[in-house]
Amino acid sequence: MNRKLIIISFLFICLSAMGQTIDNTKKRDRSNIYNQSFVRYLSYLQHEKLKTPDSIYIESDYKLTDSLMLKIGKTKLIIIQDSDLTKTLKKESKTISLYRLFPLAYQNKKFVISILPFGVHYNKTTNEIHFINGGGYSVIFTFEKGMFKFKQIINNGI
Repeated sequence: MNRKLIIISFLFICLSAMGQTIDNTKKRDRSNIYNQSFVRYLSYLQHEKLKTPDSIYIESDYKLTDSLMLKIGKTKLIIIQDSDLTKTLKKESKTISLYRLFPLAYQNKKFVISILPFGVHYNKTTNEIHFINGGGYSVIFTFEKGMFKFKQIINNGI
């Protein structure tokens, strides 16, 4: 019994030592998969002749947003902490676009990053923040020859 346990433990150690990791999320350039997702998303908006925002606010997430570029084309990416949202809304005194970015997921042999935009408005009379969402976007990649390759964007709108 002990011999089997030692052999199994040894196999797990060997297999984990041979594992590969791909991590391009620390780079602050277009090779970062989250930056690629926003580049493709903004390109999609232009292609569909939809309004490309001057600034988009992105909910802060220390795992996903700490390496995002600050500007893509003419659009500024502004990382915002939850604690600063109300202050920003009061300052802007209008509806802002707030994006929630979801971690890379593996689905149906493809890699997917979901981007969920909200229209966010501060109501002065009720002292409440209102979130409006009309759906989100799935940015789909394949993984070929050691690199993520953009495949398509799916609009999951209502």
